[in-house]
Amino acid sequence: SGWYNVYEDRRQESVKILAETSEKRTRINDSISYIETRLEELQSEKEELKEHQSLDRKRRALEYSLYDKESKEARSELEALEEEEEDTSNMEEIYDSLLKVKDEILERENLEDKLINRSINHDREK
Repeated sequence: SGWYNVYEDRRQESVKILAETSEKRTRINDSISYIETRLEELQSEKEELKEHQSLDRKRRALEYSLYDKESKEARSELEALEEEEEDTSNMEEIYDSLLKVKDEILERENLEDKLINRSINHDREK
């Protein structure tokens, strides 16, 4: 009966260890299942991130192209306006010069008229 009690104690101890091991195995399997599910989610997120990065690179390239195009157009328009402004400035200078010439011509005509009138008046007085 002494042996039987030792046997029974060890058997109960073994059954208890098996139950604990089974419980730990279940928790480990649950953890593994959670980790596998999470890995699948992360893989999916990784693919989404790659797609997002690819689209973001394309978007930035298009934005740069658009910016570059608009910048070139703006520079071209600015150059055209500067040329137009320069032409206008030249035209204003030419116009001012013509006005001066006209004024000089009018002055000369007035002087000629005065001289002619003096000459006529002088001849009449004689």
